[in-house]
Amino acid sequence: MLKEEAEWISSQLDFLEKEKIQIYPVANIGSSDESHYELQPWIKALSNRITKGGIIKNIDIKDSESVDIVGDLLDDDFIDQLKGEKFQLLICANVLTNIADKEKFAKSLIQMMPENSLLMVSVSNRYPYVADPVDTLYRPSPEELCQLFPATEIINATLVSSDSFIKHLWQDKKAFFITFIRLFVPFYKPKTWWNLIKYVPKIHKPVRASCALLKKSS
Repeated sequence: MLKEEAEWISSQLDFLEKEKIQIYPVANIGSSDESHYELQPWIKALSNRITKGGIIKNIDIKDSESVDIVGDLLDDDFIDQLKGEKFQLLICANVLTNIADKEKFAKSLIQMMPENSLLMVSVSNRYPYVADPVDTLYRPSPEELCQLFPATEIINATLVSSDSFIKHLWQDKKAFFITFIRLFVPFYKPKTWWNLIKYVPKIHKPVRASCALLKKSS
């Protein structure tokens, strides 16, 4: 998750708080574990920001100590289970690029939401291929992202930008040199190599994420 992406989510939480809109309990969709906190401390800060206000439950297919509810969001029985939680806000940040059937996944999120509850969703708009473990290269505009959730009203939708990918890489010298060497090794994981090569013309452009705050229609 980009730092600016986390800042946007935080700003929307501030807006909802100011408007006295109920958001708890919160579901953190695709929360994963806490292994990424060291490299992306803004994710931990955002998690702390949400947790201090009320109940938040981390939901992921991968079982770990930091995951509260383990299950597959493409499983109808699991969705029925989650309906009983009556989440008022779902946060699905930086997950959709890893989902092969994004339409069914989006439908599942809407199905588990009570009427008038909220969905905060973000996804890469300009970012290189990341096989972690899957990247479908879904890189929608904010408008395209909102269209994935037709049973919702748009409260806010925008594009957030960060530094260029090359600048992000340079902050981690080890990752920079591994990526540079990777350019000259096409025979190792050729799909990853090819997608990296295709991104080279954009390497100096800002990386971006599409973000939206949506409300389930009555």
